[in-house]
Amino acid sequence: MKWLVFTTLSLWFYLLFQALTWRRRKLQARIDDFALKAADRRRTQRSIQGPKRNGVSNKPGVWLKLLAARVASKRQNVLSAGRLEKLQSKLAQAGNPMSLTAQEWIGFRFVTASLGALMGALFLWLSGPSLSGLLLVLCCLLLGFIGPEFWLSRKVKLREAVLMRQLPSVLDLLTVSVEAGLGFDQAMGRVTTHIKGPLAEEFDRALREIRLGSNRSEALVRMAHRTGVDAVRTFVSAVVQADRLGIGMAQVLRVQSAEVRRKRKMDASERAMKAPVKMLFPLVFFVFPALFIAILGPAVLHILQVLGHSR
Repeated sequence: MKWLVFTTLSLWFYLLFQALTWRRRKLQARIDDFALKAADRRRTQRSIQGPKRNGVSNKPGVWLKLLAARVASKRQNVLSAGRLEKLQSKLAQAGNPMSLTAQEWIGFRFVTASLGALMGALFLWLSGPSLSGLLLVLCCLLLGFIGPEFWLSRKVKLREAVLMRQLPSVLDLLTVSVEAGLGFDQAMGRVTTHIKGPLAEEFDRALREIRLGSNRSEALVRMAHRTGVDAVRTFVSAVVQADRLGIGMAQVLRVQSAEVRRKRKMDASERAMKAPVKMLFPLVFFVFPALFIAILGPAVLHILQVLGHSR
């Protein structure tokens, strides 16, 4: 009987949510279609970020985003302006997951915390009241609120690792293109055409900002800020300095490519030096006990048998 009530309530909440958000989802789909058509007119080879939607989207991510936006609209002053700016920067470094703003991300965390508490409460209702069930509700609430932050930090680290892997190839392509006679903007266009990944997407965004009238140095600085990678910041600083002083761009790119590869080798050597320390605890607690049992076990059994016979 409880499962029937739970299924009925879930279906009722689903239909209510669909009815409340139908107009907003339809409007968002029309806005996305218009943005995609405008991007196609500006750039035919690549489309603007986000897939084309020909109707009302039914993806769970869209539902969560709409619900997070509604919650965020009611909680405008949860964080200060400085913390909101840091959070927005972190979201940009993670690649803007679900295209959420800082306020919407806070609302998203409240939504996931509410969902976690609801799941714990349903389990408590189905299993009966108990202290362990109450602790489970609290754990689900905390996990729903803290879990997205850990996921965001993990996504930032993974994206930074991908950016570092792509940076040498991007610098090589920029160097070859500039040495072949192309301008730096045209070389950036070749990067966005021939390389796929987050770094190429950042170059594409910077190139679109330049085409819309932004200064190239400012667009590159904003790109470096969005990536959050020190190597990209160093590369952008060198390019901006070379642009101001009139230094040959090909020479600067060649030096930056060699520097990035040297830094990658140093990072690999550092990780290799840390490997024995990281392997110490698994060896001591997992490998060595099994090895001692396999080697000394028969000898100990033999000694016990000898001592037993001697008595």
